[in-house]
Amino acid sequence: MIDFLRRRATPRNVFLGFLVVVILAALINWIAVPAYRSASSGFVPFNLQNPLNVVMVAFERGALGPGSPTRYFRFILLEGLYGFAYMWFTILLWCWLGARAPNTIVDRLLSYGLPLLPVIGLALGIAESLLFLKLIVANPRDPQHDLTLLALNVHWAKYVTDIVVYAFSASYILTAIVAWLMTRGRGGAGTRSAT
Repeated sequence: MIDFLRRRATPRNVFLGFLVVVILAALINWIAVPAYRSASSGFVPFNLQNPLNVVMVAFERGALGPGSPTRYFRFILLEGLYGFAYMWFTILLWCWLGARAPNTIVDRLLSYGLPLLPVIGLALGIAESLLFLKLIVANPRDPQHDLTLLALNVHWAKYVTDIVVYAFSASYILTAIVAWLMTRGRGGAGTRSAT
């Protein structure tokens, strides 16, 4: 599977993936979130709130307006597309960096299933969105304690997964930059003329 991904990890595909992620993020932040906020007494969707606890969920559920479920559903559709695009972009970026700046530790991590981490993040994001949708649609006078706790645990797991993915991506990018600079420094020293 990793060879299949590496063959598709071209600079063009990585750039296109980045472009799709940026466009979807803009649509979410400029269209979907403001639309939801207009129906939810100014609150942003639960998915975007960190930290989030039982009291906050209960309070916000009581403040939701009649159009909240529909607008949240539109939000999670865009967020699901964003999650899918981000997953592919991240995996392609890792494979592309692996081809440009080989690293034995990273190669082992990639071959042992590290690309599954963004897939797990996507699955947790979908589960989180569906659980929060169920909470939004439910009667706000019914506390839904078990559902709220489950949604919050999935929300937390998604948050931790995202942090690990971001941290690995950032460290991998920095490692690739340092490797490129070191290679460039060695190659550049031998080609300069002594004028």
